[in-house]
This record gives sequence, C-alpha cells and structure tokens, in this order.
Amino acid sequence: MFLWPRLVILSAIAGCGGTWLNASPTITLQPLATVTVTSGQPASFSAQAVGIGSIRWQWRHLGLVLPGETNSSLTLPSPKVADAGFYDVVLTDDTGSVTSAASRLVVAPVGGYANSLWLDTSFTPRIEVDGRVNSVVSLPDGRYYVAGDFLRVGGGRRTNLARFLADGSLDTGFAGVDRGIAGPVNAIALQSDGKIVIGGEFTQVGGVRRNRIARLNSDGSLDTAFDPSYGCDGSVTGVAVDPSGRVLVCGSFEYCAGWPRKRIARLNRDGSMDLSFFPWFPGSPEAGSISSGVAFDGRVNCIALQTDGKIVLGGWFGAYNKVTRNHVARLNPDGTLDAGFNPSTDIAFIVNSVALQLDGKVVLGGGMGALAAAIWPDSTAMGRWIRGLVSAQARMGMCLVLWYSRMGIS
Repeated sequence: MFLWPRLVILSAIAGCGGTWLNASPTITLQPLATVTVTSGQPASFSAQAVGIGSIRWQWRHLGLVLPGETNSSLTLPSPKVADAGFYDVVLTDDTGSVTSAASRLVVAPVGGYANSLWLDTSFTPRIEVDGRVNSVVSLPDGRYYVAGDFLRVGGGRRTNLARFLADGSLDTGFAGVDRGIAGPVNAIALQSDGKIVIGGEFTQVGGVRRNRIARLNSDGSLDTAFDPSYGCDGSVTGVAVDPSGRVLVCGSFEYCAGWPRKRIARLNRDGSMDLSFFPWFPGSPEAGSISSGVAFDGRVNCIALQTDGKIVLGGWFGAYNKVTRNHVARLNPDGTLDAGFNPSTDIAFIVNSVALQLDGKVVLGGGMGALAAAIWPDSTAMGRWIRGLVSAQARMGMCLVLWYSRMGIS
C-alpha cells in the first residue's frame, strides 16, 4: 500500500533527470532576416514553433520587451524611421525558453532617401554588448575592431576591445590581452604592419601600466616595444598613425609621455615624445610646465590625417594658441596652426568625429544645431547646411552603425 506513492515519487525524480525537462521550444519557422517598408506602412513579423505544453511569446525591439506583443506574429501598423532595428521573439514553454533569430526592420522615409545620403543596406552588423561601443574601425579584408566600455561582446568575453570577422562573428584569433584592458577604449588606429594603437581612459593593459595610450600586436597582446612612459594624464579620445609610424593622440590631457602637451601630442614609434612636433604658440619657450604654452583651450575629440601630413582636429575648443578656431582646426605637420584653413565660426556645438573625402573636403559629425558649411575644400564654405545630430548610438547592448556613403563617412 506504500509502494504506489513511492513509485510515483521515483518516477518524478527519474523524469527530472530525463532529457525532456532540459528541452525548450523548437522554432520551425524563423522571422524573415530583413523586412523593408516605407515610413507609415505596416510591417509584420512572424514565427512558428512547437513545444511541450502551451507556448508563450514575447516580442522585443533591440532587446526591449514590447508590452502586449505576446502572439506568434507582430504587426507594427505605422512604423517610423525611429522604429528601425532588430526585432526578435522569446518563446517559453513548460520546459524552457529560446530566442528567435533577429529580423532587421528597415524603414525608408517617404519619397526614399535623399541624394545626399542614404543607408547602405548591405552592411548589417549586429554587435551585442553588455556596455557601450565607442569606436568601430574596419580592416581591408572586411574584419573590423570594436572598442568601448564592455566585458562581453558578440557572445564572448572581451574586455573593452574585440575583433569581428567579415560575416559578423567574433574573431577567436584575437583573444585580447591577458587580464584585459583596465578601462574604456575610446579610439583605435591601424598600423600598416597590422598592429593597432588604442587610446582611452584605461590605466593598465594586460596588467602592465599603460595610461590611456598603448599599442597591441595583431593577436591582441601588448606590444611592449611601445612604451609612452607615464602615458597621458587625461582621457585620450582620438589616435592616428602617420606614414612613418608616429602616433598622434588628442583628448583632454595636459601631460603626455612625461612632457607638457595640452590636448595634442605626437609620439615616436617607440612611444617617446616626438619633440619635432611643437604645439605651442611662437616665441613661448618650452620650460617643462603647462604655462609655457597654450595649445588647445578645450577638449579635442577627434583627429584625421591628410595625405600631405596636415592634421584636422575637432572637439569642444575655441582657440589654438590664442588664435580663434571654433571646434575645428587644422595643423601643419610640425604642430603649428595652418592659417589657410579657417572655417566659418558658425559651428555652435561640439564636434565628435571628422573624416576626409578623397577630394580633400572635410566632413564633420556631432551635436550641431546648424552649420554654415559641413564640407570645406580648405577654407571655402560650400553653402550646404546640415541640421541635427550625427552620432553612433548604443541601446540595450545593440550597436547600429549607419553608413552615409555620399558623405564620405566610413
């Protein structure tokens, strides 16, 4: 009379060890990889699955739960451009949960994209991170580096820097430095030999002191041949490598590699200060103190090198060596101000990014309410007005990169 309940209990215990309790719903039909609609027209997603017991559905947009969207299909009656991005659905039955493949929604504005810029739909990255992405730099073979402030990216553990293959998968050949990078990485620059220079807010790389500037080998290990002494005493927000291998850095620092350098410096190939690059106003002797020179009076966010060696910089500054330059300036290869490049003073807000077109024009991006000109072939305004914000945004660990091919931003 006592065997029956004991058998039931044993059966339940055996069932707990069986494979069926470790199962989860099986998706038999994934959502479409891409859904393209015109703004204001409905967009639909659907999936099919089998499971044990009842299946519960929960649709998400960029990882955010969409309240009330708990059916096997999702319809957006009138999506806007801001609704674009990746959608997926989480399925749960009596044994577990599974998430569908992501479906990318492309919402084109009414009338299509303007001739001046459009979305390159052939580039569809899906970089999932647990933090912030600050920079993405591509390699000639289609691989690309992703830098920022994160511990995991693309399904693997990578501290603040990772490399992806051309198909979007994490590159396991770039494991990163042992013990990681102790702080956010803001900028990346590629050398011709495959090494990479990184700048940011970190203080150690692989357990070795590297204050905000370091160089890595192509496998992600620290290049100890590049040693910038004490590094920079403030954040590094931009880096660039010239054809001779010298490294230009910009940011909010006042000392770099043991020398006073206000927000712009150039280092030799071994990380020592390049003393031939002299970013001080004429007639001011470099006496080892910040007061011996002026350089930029505010933060420099970005840097780009021209083929002639001149240096274009953008940021949140109003002058270079006491000469007015509102948020964008160009320097000669020796660090003196290029007086022939004097953009309009109507740049009212911060410049976050700068790029160079093949024809020599300069493209700026940032938080700008209005520009007298966004592109200059030297100091001549083109009369083109751009309003709004050009930036890279991270939302719930998903980085969506927009490429504007006609604007030359890459």
